[in-house]
Amino acid sequence: MIQFSDGCSILERVERHAIERPDENAFVYISDRSNPGQALSWSELWARSAFISDSLPVSSVKQPLGVLLFCRNDLHFIIGLLAIWMRGGFAIPGTGSLNRKILERNIHILDASRPNIILHDLTDFELEKLRPNAGGAVFQRIEPLSSDKARSSHALCQRGGGVVQFSSGTTSAPKAIVLTEQMIVENCKAIASSYNLSPESVGVNWLPLHHDMGLVGSVISALWSGALSVLLKPTLFIQNPLSWLSTINNWRATSISAPNFAYASLVHAAQSGLPDDIDLSCLKTAVIGGEPVRRATVEGLIETFETVGLSPDALAPCYGLAEATLLVSSGQRRGGPVFDNDDTALLGSPIDALKVEVWRDGLQCADGEEGEVVLSGRSVGHIVPIGKDWRSFANQHTAPPVFSGDFGFVKDGELCVTGRKANKIILRGRNIFAEDVEGIAQAAVPEMVPGGVAAFGIAQDSTEGLCILIEVRKSQEFNHLSELNSQVGSRLGVKLSRIVILRNASLPRTSSGKVIRAAARDLLIKGALKERTREDVIQTNHR
Repeated sequence: MIQFSDGCSILERVERHAIERPDENAFVYISDRSNPGQALSWSELWARSAFISDSLPVSSVKQPLGVLLFCRNDLHFIIGLLAIWMRGGFAIPGTGSLNRKILERNIHILDASRPNIILHDLTDFELEKLRPNAGGAVFQRIEPLSSDKARSSHALCQRGGGVVQFSSGTTSAPKAIVLTEQMIVENCKAIASSYNLSPESVGVNWLPLHHDMGLVGSVISALWSGALSVLLKPTLFIQNPLSWLSTINNWRATSISAPNFAYASLVHAAQSGLPDDIDLSCLKTAVIGGEPVRRATVEGLIETFETVGLSPDALAPCYGLAEATLLVSSGQRRGGPVFDNDDTALLGSPIDALKVEVWRDGLQCADGEEGEVVLSGRSVGHIVPIGKDWRSFANQHTAPPVFSGDFGFVKDGELCVTGRKANKIILRGRNIFAEDVEGIAQAAVPEMVPGGVAAFGIAQDSTEGLCILIEVRKSQEFNHLSELNSQVGSRLGVKLSRIVILRNASLPRTSSGKVIRAAARDLLIKGALKERTREDVIQTNHR
């Protein structure tokens, strides 16, 4: 086991792995079903990153270097990330795809970040989509390198740099968050400690690398801990969720992470049968984060996969957000996840680097009282105000407290998150959260596409009504109107005003697969969902 000093940087750790474990794989990228994967050893990673870093300018305190990464190949992204850090620069993660919906996000990132350089492996056609919004940025291609050429280079290894991470944009336009190396290291320490990550660990994940769970959870935490990280192209999971399961089995993964809807997709896909010889006893941690953790999903995972080795102890509901680098708290415990009386998962105690408080109406809440979750501490990043240059925060290693926009409470030292502030719906004086309505729908409508639901308030009959959009799988009928109405009424004390049943893949989503409620509401109001609608039920009898 390699021993590191407490003050060791991420780059110093990677260099040590490159020297002492040169031929061991650091990352494997699987881009299609017929390909076993493209491997990158620790020595190749270090050498190729060093080669690219030689062509980059050195970042300085007065002129922090910002480099935007647009890479279709995840290994190119990781090589570029290290190369930027070798020059003390700040990496700005862009996407590996430039379809119409994602292009809008990338143009926003270009405008907000104003990068000096754009490192990429895109086609000329894709580049032409970006050039009009690139400003004075210099485009630099990450070319395939021969090992001999790469190994002849020397890195300028220095401390400093970091990441300008953009939020997912689920409830608002993506916002820039400046994370210095110190902030990132604090969170990596917590992730490694919480999930026992080491050079013997193997992660298998599919989330895109511009997403905080993909970037920090699958890449940076692996660089820190020395774990092997196997990365699937996201479309492989979306097209066939069981491909993730097979890869977990083949690589004997010890840790995985994904949002709740991904695990719900696994449970649904497994109903038609599991791949042969699946054995999940290797899994020590299955992180469930990025959205509320549903009791139905957890129970489905245990019921479906415990017989093939999945231990309830491995299931780890957690809370995290880009503003805190990633991890805030983890509810992994012996015996499996625990829920309170309202089916809200207990998310554990905050990591050592963070302090969590709950505030409402300008006052700190008492134990068990609900309010907005407020974070402070060593891994909290700087949220860049609109119109402000992120570079003015690049050398500030402490940030003010962050009001997360999430509602929840702390009880007996454990955090519970009940919903997003932006998703609160007020119906005749009663506050409910969209997440609660959607969770009820997931349990009451078995033919629903996992994660394919959006609830929100909508004007109806001169008052605010509750509307829900539900995607139903192809060739299946919606026969649960009565059950859905009954469950919403008995558990929330309100009635649905409108239920719209849609075809699969109708709702707008982020690049990581989360439904964007505000965009879905706009599409409904504009009538843009009519051609995708299978049934539209309007109920005017309010409770």
